[in-house]
Amino acid sequence: MQIPPNYGPDYTRRFKNAFDAVATHTKSSLVPFMLEGFAQNPNAFQADGLHPTAQSQTLILNNIWPGLVHLLDTAE
Repeated sequence: MQIPPNYGPDYTRRFKNAFDAVATHTKSSLVPFMLEGFAQNPNAFQADGLHPTAQSQTLILNNIWPGLVHLLDTAE
């Protein structure tokens, strides 16, 4: 997880590190940045500039799915 850098470099770094630490401690999957590849594209976000548009949901899925698909029990 990442937050916008306007929170300052120290807080931004600690925020990201907290998610890394929890994922490591709990042996959980972690998707480092769900907005990877389009975070800098203003057209991918609603008017507030923070929340992705409906059209961006596929991009988010494509970033998250590879990190989670292995969790599914595909044995039949």
